[in-house]
Amino acid sequence: MLSKKELLLLCLVSDFCYGEFVIPQVTLEAYTPAGFRASIPADKNTELFAFHGKLNKEISQIEYGDFNGDVKVAKNGYFTYYNPNLKLSEDDVVHYWFFVQNNQLGYRKDGQKWRVTELLPEPGSGCQVSVTKVSDKTNVCKDKVVFEDSFTEALNEEKWTLEQYMPGYPDFEFVLYKKDPDVTFFKDGKLHIKPKLREDKEALMTMENISVELGDGCTRPANCGNRTYLIKNPVVSGRLETKITFTYGEFEVKAKVPSGDWLYPEIYLEDSQGKRILIAYTRGNKQLTGNAGDDLGNSLLFGGPVSNHKEPARSSKLSSYLHNAPLSQSSHTYKLRWTPGDIQLFFDGKRYGNINTEPDFTGSNPSTFKLVLGVGAGGLHDFPDGYKSNGDYVKPWINYKATQVSDFYHSRSSWYPSWSTEGRQLEVEYVKVTAI
Repeated sequence: MLSKKELLLLCLVSDFCYGEFVIPQVTLEAYTPAGFRASIPADKNTELFAFHGKLNKEISQIEYGDFNGDVKVAKNGYFTYYNPNLKLSEDDVVHYWFFVQNNQLGYRKDGQKWRVTELLPEPGSGCQVSVTKVSDKTNVCKDKVVFEDSFTEALNEEKWTLEQYMPGYPDFEFVLYKKDPDVTFFKDGKLHIKPKLREDKEALMTMENISVELGDGCTRPANCGNRTYLIKNPVVSGRLETKITFTYGEFEVKAKVPSGDWLYPEIYLEDSQGKRILIAYTRGNKQLTGNAGDDLGNSLLFGGPVSNHKEPARSSKLSSYLHNAPLSQSSHTYKLRWTPGDIQLFFDGKRYGNINTEPDFTGSNPSTFKLVLGVGAGGLHDFPDGYKSNGDYVKPWINYKATQVSDFYHSRSSWYPSWSTEGRQLEVEYVKVTAI
């Protein structure tokens, strides 16, 4: 360690001894969960590298600093000062000076500072930094599970927000998302979301009644009952979203999707602007046929990015898979792998889609997305007009018509019998997000 007398001498010498030697650039690195490294390239005539620093405080020319060290031996082509115990956070500022002795002459630089912009994986951990970004983590390692839930107990409120609001854009589905223990509950190691139909007097409530019903528990201030319709949304359902956000990754959900006319599972990623990446989407109608004989029913699976919620743009980048039985008959594993530039979709381990996502879901600053689990009913965009359910009756409302919610509700004698007690539930066994 340099003495104070030597430090003072170096302060005098440093202004006059630069000569032909060029002081090297110092490379600084901060690590998670702890660790700090300062290094310079080794020169054949370099004999000493000394580093002196303070955290978030200025350091004078003759201070040793709060962390410091002298390095006399180069390793792997560098003189490196390493402090394994120093814990840094993003936006911390390291104030420092350093000294290099080369060919028996001393060179120093004072008044330096460096702001921490990222935390790297700990040296020697074998971690390959992933392109996956998670809002509560600075850097994550490739192939590491960054989020998971097996739903073995009650709702983990550190991971999830159980929503309560009247939905609007983009789908205007005919439900009220509500914190109702009869709708969203945990049983047999699974998350259950079981939509229910309101009683007549509840379905005809005024918007003021809706506002009172949601109360302080409303999770979206803009959707707490500030619209007027001829009739209020007649279905109570559940919706969860993660508290953290993700950009890129592998998203896996094992679930049994709901069965029932005009129901659909909400298993997707969603950003703050309403863009979505569908992990698993199907309709609850066992059969849903158009005049041309095409069937959009419960055996047809969709997945992929949605940036425009109106058809035909809505489906333009979706991939589909036709199963040999209704998807609601049993649990299946749905997986979406989102990388810079493409999205791959898997059903029970079999890939059925590979979609180029440029430019909407990539670029220099791609969106961050939350993972959503829920059940929707009706709405503007999920069921095309004129289609017939199970060969029995035509869809009972017309999209964008002022009476659409009322028409849906008053035709309940035709569709509500298909909502069996167990069948109408979304049952989720687990979710897992892995860095790529």
